[in-house]
Amino acid sequence: MTRPSAPSGSARASLSRRVAVRLTPWVVRHDGAILLLTGLLTVVSSFLLLWLRLDVDLVSMLPRGRPRFADYQELVERFGSQDVAVALVRAPDRARAIRFGDADLPIIGVLMVSFLGTMALVAQRGHLHWPHFAALGVAAALFVWQQWLMRGREREACLRAFRNNNWVGLALWVGIVLSYALK
Repeated sequence: MTRPSAPSGSARASLSRRVAVRLTPWVVRHDGAILLLTGLLTVVSSFLLLWLRLDVDLVSMLPRGRPRFADYQELVERFGSQDVAVALVRAPDRARAIRFGDADLPIIGVLMVSFLGTMALVAQRGHLHWPHFAALGVAAALFVWQQWLMRGREREACLRAFRNNNWVGLALWVGIVLSYALK
């Protein structure tokens, strides 16, 4: 009694494996084009996100009467669930929206400095070159600009400062791309 032969390797390979095998040499040969395409898709999708409005109400998703629901409500009441700069824009009564009092801008500044420090550590661990550190300098200058805009805690100025974070992200992205281009 003979057993049927096992299917050949090509018949066993899944569709995704066959596609990966065919695409890999092309991706290796055209790595610059892949990087450029990825960057363009990132920029286009970031601009498309400006028109996206997503309102998620976690409270309606949580089951009532559970201890986690009470924990969530307490966290929102204690710390707030919004970015501090956005809260400055949305809240007519600043004391109700932000629990930091007059220390809100120094706290934002500390967060900005810690973000820049983290990005410098990422650059050091990733062996990134001078363009990334130049981008960190640009990001630091933009953070100083944001602090200057928010100094009076006026609604429109805080919103401008919050929107300025897009430029921080762009500067860091360009620094990373240029740093990898120099490797």
